[in-house]
Amino acid sequence: MEPATTALEATTTTETNNGSLLPADEQTVPQQQRPSFAKESEEKAFNEILELVEKDRPQMTRYQEYYVFEAEPNYHCLVRYLRARDFDVKKSYDLLKSTLQWLEEFKPYLITATKMTKEAATGKIFCRGFDKFNRPVIYMSPGRENTYDGEGNIQLLVYSLFTAVARMSPGVSQMTWVCNFEGYTMKNAPSISVCKQTVSILSSHFPERLGVALIVNPPRVFSWFWKLISPFIPPVTKEKIKFCYSSKKEEVIEFFSPYFTLDMLPKDFYGNFDNTFNESVWKEEKKIDDARLERISHIIDTSELYNVRK
Repeated sequence: MEPATTALEATTTTETNNGSLLPADEQTVPQQQRPSFAKESEEKAFNEILELVEKDRPQMTRYQEYYVFEAEPNYHCLVRYLRARDFDVKKSYDLLKSTLQWLEEFKPYLITATKMTKEAATGKIFCRGFDKFNRPVIYMSPGRENTYDGEGNIQLLVYSLFTAVARMSPGVSQMTWVCNFEGYTMKNAPSISVCKQTVSILSSHFPERLGVALIVNPPRVFSWFWKLISPFIPPVTKEKIKFCYSSKKEEVIEFFSPYFTLDMLPKDFYGNFDNTFNESVWKEEKKIDDARLERISHIIDTSELYNVRK
């Protein structure tokens, strides 16, 4: 079991069991206590990477510093990167530095719900509710592709990933993906470059965040597509991806049963949960996202915040 962790913006929202969102009452700063490790070699690796990032700290932007030292309790950010590279300090440190550079260049924290309104209009990707392990869930419906804009799709995915992280409660550090390929054709397929970028973002900048990915209704054309992209997926991540090829409802429900009750799943995903993605859901999402921006306003540049809110 992973050490307790809160989210990147863990106090931005709270969410009820049926997926409705509520603003968090107040912002709390995670307490940083040194984590314990089963092996002496792991503790040594942690001490070494902590020393390295402390040396880099004066050169970090305010958001980079927040990401490493404040967003998660007990230095869990460093622990995640160490685990992702089997406690190899150099590889873990290089991976973390690549994320810090990505945060500065891509500025994913400035992707807003308002900017994503068009991309999100069909509900092709959205974050709602939790699974049995209290992991936030990202729902994907590739058959609902509406813009065919690779960059826009990447931005919506990143927005959803950050949203899922923000909805993790203390003690939870991973998310669940549920992907329904109903209505999918090759017309909906993203380019290979977009797929590579997606895999890179998940594996490089969200290490140890994926708990499981559940894929239902993959069409025959997907098998060809999967052969193209699977070589780019790290083996550890690939093991977390599970497929259900049956179209029978009872078999799909059985496939979901280790992770969900029917009341946890939206109707579009074989469940009873009637809060399926719609326009009112996204309006609520915008309100929550506005609160998120307000809460991080003290750690991002004022001009950036102004441009986002225009």
